[in-house]
Amino acid sequence: MEVKKRLSAEMVESALDEAYNSARELQLFLQLFNTANRSSTFLNKICYLANSVFDIFIAIQYVDEFPGFAAIFFFTGIFIMLLFIFTYGRAFEIPDGMNDLKREMELANLFLEDGVKKAANRRAIASIPCVGIELGSFKVIERSATPEFLGKPYIFSYRLLTFSL
Repeated sequence: MEVKKRLSAEMVESALDEAYNSARELQLFLQLFNTANRSSTFLNKICYLANSVFDIFIAIQYVDEFPGFAAIFFFTGIFIMLLFIFTYGRAFEIPDGMNDLKREMELANLFLEDGVKKAANRRAIASIPCVGIELGSFKVIERSATPEFLGKPYIFSYRLLTFSL
């Protein structure tokens, strides 16, 4: 029975070490990505939003005079909006996944019997920062109640549509 407990504790400890190393590696890769691409990510977001609003605006303005032209611009605006959603729609899942991994590591840490290793693992788990994709140097993409990337273009397009008719 004791051999089984020891074997189980060793397996938990090796799994915790592996999970800790994976979380640190992911954190370092995300920080490297943010360092290299935070400005281009922000510029990309602004270009997507501005281009989709501009295309839908042009479509609304010229729907009576050039319906084919307006349809092309309308579908281009919708396509750019969908492209933005597919590009950035799941970026908030990275910090959520890191938090889930940290919670699972804390639960696995409870199975260890050695108090010193438990305390060391608890400190190591707490030292893993929650890193996300940064937009510029001032904002991290995170989950919000209303998706801001959908609200602004749709509201702006709706206002343009209602005031131009």
